[in-house]
Amino acid sequence: MPKKKAAKGIAAKKVRSKSTIGRTSKAKGSEFERGISRTLSLWWSKGERDDIFYRTNSSGAFATNRAKKGKTTANSAGDISFLDESGAALMKMFSFELKKGYPQAEFQRILDRDPSSKPNILEEWFAQAAESKQHASSYSWAVIHGPHRRASLVYTPLMSLVEMARLVGSKFPVPMAILHNVPDVGSDLIACLRLDGFLQYLEPERVAEYVESKQYTASREAKT
Repeated sequence: MPKKKAAKGIAAKKVRSKSTIGRTSKAKGSEFERGISRTLSLWWSKGERDDIFYRTNSSGAFATNRAKKGKTTANSAGDISFLDESGAALMKMFSFELKKGYPQAEFQRILDRDPSSKPNILEEWFAQAAESKQHASSYSWAVIHGPHRRASLVYTPLMSLVEMARLVGSKFPVPMAILHNVPDVGSDLIACLRLDGFLQYLEPERVAEYVESKQYTASREAKT
């Protein structure tokens, strides 16, 4: 049976192969990671530098593979690390996992999921971030998700924000949603807020103060 020709004036839709789609998605993800690294650098340095943080080697895969062999890898866990020592405090506070796209990553799927079914993709990300936190020896973790044509979101354990607020006196001036009873991530409550709100809430000085306080406490406990 002869193939139908495309109607005159209407271009036939080109079907992309899975490998082409995969390469495009990977390129977009890498671009997103570089963009977030630049955003964090400018925020951390008050607009003075855009090179404090960078995308880690293979987005943290190198450190993960070494961890399976019982080896640690300096400044390589998660998707973001620091080039300049001034950014060490943020990496000590959070291990970051970055995700771009994924239309199936939405709240409703967590709310609708039957407890006996497999985890939602968001929950898989949270578990991945929690594992990266262990490899990086960070105090907490954060997933930054860039939905298609919408503002980037940050997911992080609520208690990390609450504890920081208690120690350094910061407040919660930005809107956020709370996910309850998320399994296997070491935290029962996950906060979700826009990336711009997350950065507005944190403030670099408060992060550095919090990390310094935690390290001082740990040092005192180690001596007693």
